Amino acid sequence: MIKYKTAIEVAEEWGITVKTIRSMCAAGKIHGAVKYGKYWAIPPNARRPIDKRLSTDENGNPCPKQIKIPIKSFKYERNNEDIRITKFTGDEKIVIVPEKIYGRKVTTIGKGFFDSGTYSEDLKKCEIVLPSTLKYIETYAFAYRVSKINLPEGLEYIGAYAFVACPIRYIYIPASVERIDEGAFYECENLWIDVDPENKFYMSQNGALFDKSMEKLLFYPYNQEKITIPETVTRLCEGIFSAEYNESEKSHIRLSIPNHVKEIGDYCFQYQPWTVVLGDNISKIGEYAFIGCILETNLDSLLKRLHKIPSGAFSEVEAFIPEKRNVKIPDNITEIGHYAFGETTISKITVAGSIKNVYMDSFELIDNMEIVLEQGVQGLLYDRDKAISAIVYDKTFYLPESLKEIWVEFSGCQIFCNRNSYAYHYVKNSRRNNKIWCKD
Repeated sequence: MIKYKTAIEVAEEWGITVKTIRSMCAAGKIHGAVKYGKYWAIPPNARRPIDKRLSTDENGNPCPKQIKIPIKSFKYERNNEDIRITKFTGDEKIVIVPEKIYGRKVTTIGKGFFDSGTYSEDLKKCEIVLPSTLKYIETYAFAYRVSKINLPEGLEYIGAYAFVACPIRYIYIPASVERIDEGAFYECENLWIDVDPENKFYMSQNGALFDKSMEKLLFYPYNQEKITIPETVTRLCEGIFSAEYNESEKSHIRLSIPNHVKEIGDYCFQYQPWTVVLGDNISKIGEYAFIGCILETNLDSLLKRLHKIPSGAFSEVEAFIPEKRNVKIPDNITEIGHYAFGETTISKITVAGSIKNVYMDSFELIDNMEIVLEQGVQGLLYDRDKAISAIVYDKTFYLPESLKEIWVEFSGCQIFCNRNSYAYHYVKNSRRNNKIWCKD
């Protein structure tokens, strides 16, 4: 029995409107289409009729450069004498961006061109044909949607997350490109990049993207059998190995970061279930750099080389190798970010007095934890904005005399402090089930 398609399904497949499909059926242009009541049933192997107004290929599909998309499908604004397109509202499978709108050159594709919001399997994928007048592609412009694209000569800038999670397989970066923000090709799992040899700012090697000096690694192809980091590289940029819960055949590899690498960007190994072995010269790490990984490093030595611990840096680390339960934050650290050690196996944190304010959201979802604040710490708060005063349950605190501000509520905690301190009187007046142990 033949399983017929609906007009809606065929319209989606051919990249035209449902109304056009129905008109074609009514005119007898789609062979084998049958009407049942209000609805058309279309054979699964039906060929698209040739539109004589357009150039077509051998399958009757229109050639991209001949497709005319109404100007009303684009929302735009004037940018001096040029045009910045802010949204595309059509549903075509092939999107031809015009060179001019009412005589003004289109030079910019704005943030959220498709307004996709967040990723979904149901998002419609499409091919983009960009005009030769284009100079700038802003952040999140083509997020999740683009399966094929041309980058024209004359393009100068590609913003962060411009192609995030796109199912695109190949991009050629022209010589004119001067700036590519980190994360531009974040989580493009099937992508291979080549760069015009005449480009003065960037180069490619085996599908990977580098700055011209090869000091920054901006993109690394997911489908490489072996990961090789050239000895010139000093920075692994944002999200280049991020996996978003990747469970591929590479999920249990052990990746050694060579000693010439000094910086790890934001989200670099996000949810990549590898064992990441850090070199001895890492001096800067980004937000959520190792979330969900197994981290092999001398954590005490690493912390002594950092100036701050960014948000989420070590959060949800599956394990520290060697095992680490007791962490001392040294006095070279001046800031511990939100969720920095959240949901880890660490059981004790000692914080140096160089950190004036300690925020409990840095240690979220760690049960039965012991927190030692050294002399010099002045504030114990929950978040940076003092928006809430959260209740902290079942932890042990060692609070110094220097503490002058507390924006948390203790419940079922053990508090060690000086009887004459601010901390003692704060806890004493809290009227919750806490135990206070005085040093004097």
